[in-house]
Amino acid sequence: MSKHKIALLALLLTAAGAAAPALGGDAARGAVLYKECAGCHAAQRTLMGPPHCGVVGRKAASVEGFAYSDALRESNFVWDDAHLHDFLTFPIMNMPGTKMGFAGMFDENDRNDVIAFLKEQRSADSPMCQPGADPAPPPGTNAGELGGTTPAPTHVTANPITPTP
Repeated sequence: MSKHKIALLALLLTAAGAAAPALGGDAARGAVLYKECAGCHAAQRTLMGPPHCGVVGRKAASVEGFAYSDALRESNFVWDDAHLHDFLTFPIMNMPGTKMGFAGMFDENDRNDVIAFLKEQRSADSPMCQPGADPAPPPGTNAGELGGTTPAPTHVTANPITPTP
């Protein structure tokens, strides 16, 4: 095999490895990062976005009564690690036409952690997803399950959490 073919193969393997989402994630750190999501998403209720209980493993655009974008309704996939990674990285570029006005979560570790949180705390059998566990907030607030009044999301792309060595 020529040096050029070997170099090309190495480049392709590196690119394929970089595109695959890493496994694992810190659900506790994901809960902190998820606070940004809680401005638009609740566990069982529709806010600006659809509820997140059972999102991992759910067919995209399948929550009854939510006004999804045509792009998401026509997507025909199930939310799994790969689709969540792609979508959360840069929603409007990953799915042109989406209504999700979130700039993106550019750090792979942040995405891993949020997905771990969704798998642990928003699975259909998690405590927050049981009937009555996600009561409606008081009128005039957007109090989420994380407690208190959640301010309107700013969709700042800067990550307020910095890892500690």
